[in-house]
Amino acid sequence: MWGYLDGYRTSRRFTLNVLARYAGHRDWDDFCRNLSNTAASQIFDSHYIDSDTLQAGARLTLRWHPGRVVTIEYRGNNEWVVMDSRNAKLAVGDTFKCQGFVPGQPLVLNGVLHQGIEHPISYICGKQGGIEIDA
Repeated sequence: MWGYLDGYRTSRRFTLNVLARYAGHRDWDDFCRNLSNTAASQIFDSHYIDSDTLQAGARLTLRWHPGRVVTIEYRGNNEWVVMDSRNAKLAVGDTFKCQGFVPGQPLVLNGVLHQGIEHPISYICGKQGGIEIDA
């Protein structure tokens, strides 16, 4: 937009907030804060939950913005099933594969089997801001 329309030198805060929300942020300020957090790679020292260290039947509750809460149960061999879901696209009974979980980072689920979809899909939880985990 900038440079293409005559007479506009700055953008209104409302416009910046709309563009930031479209990009997956809460508002313009959130976008600016996260701008400095974007990097091609990073080293982290965080509590990592490795699926291989869990027993079948172990449960985790995952939370991410805005208000998504999913409880999952480990079935073994990196396979999980959704036991409870609030405000998320994942539904009770969905299954997926996941090798590990890192708090504060986005979570990529592979091989998601979801009712109504005939083939496995991938799904990202916490794309902006990462996930929180209650073990």
